[in-house]
Amino acid sequence: MISLILNETPDFYIIKATGHSGKQNESIVCASVSILFETWRLTEIALQSTPITVGDGILEASVMKTPISQILFTQLCIGSQALQKQYPSEISLNIGG
Repeated sequence: MISLILNETPDFYIIKATGHSGKQNESIVCASVSILFETWRLTEIALQSTPITVGDGILEASVMKTPISQILFTQLCIGSQALQKQYPSEISLNIGG
């Protein structure tokens, strides 16, 4: 099971993605989540120099709210909702709660 948590505070966006789906390195669901979150991470780094690190099966970040991070966070929420709708038994999604 992949757990995605996307929250916000008055000053920050809080992003957490943990877990795997199916056999590690063999799941289209894991690959889909990975590319969505990796694209978000690399775009934050490229546009705002926000340092965000990842580990095996985990990404955790607190990103200061800016106009750019708002757009990127919204895109991440939309993409995560689409994936969770397509794979509800493999992705747990919590937005804003």
